[in-house]
Amino acid sequence: MRYKAALLVVAMFATGTAFAGTGGGQNMSGCGLGSMLFTDNNNTKGVQSTAATTNGTFYNQLFGITSGTLGCTGDTWWTMKDKDVFVAVNFRNLSKELSAGEGEVAVAFAEVMGCGEAVPQFLNFTKSNYGALFPEDGTTPAKMLETLEGRIVGSELSGACTL
Repeated sequence: MRYKAALLVVAMFATGTAFAGTGGGQNMSGCGLGSMLFTDNNNTKGVQSTAATTNGTFYNQLFGITSGTLGCTGDTWWTMKDKDVFVAVNFRNLSKELSAGEGEVAVAFAEVMGCGEAVPQFLNFTKSNYGALFPEDGTTPAKMLETLEGRIVGSELSGACTL
């Protein structure tokens, strides 16, 4: 019985390492510390196995996948929830500051929305679209965020912000 439990644990770690991701130009061991240290994209067996062993030894792929670091990319559940929570907690202040196109909360919101390099453009964009984001009849934080993301996709900010 203990043999089966040990085999199950080994299989879990092996599959986690094998399927952590192979895109983005990294080697076939996926993302993680091993892939960052051993960046030879020739994908030789030696490089792949060394990177995979490093990833498996330090158990860092889960951290990289959930935080979007160590060569692991893409929208994670965590990132998407950050937007929702930020808007819900700061909704009243966002309404005031986005109407003016300035303020600490508005700048922080631009960062959360992935517009780090384009904060001034983001603030101008939200100011000019304020009526649609915060209609007179009221809106919810979720609806405001949905409207904003929809308008960013079809605008000049679509290339500057990573939604």
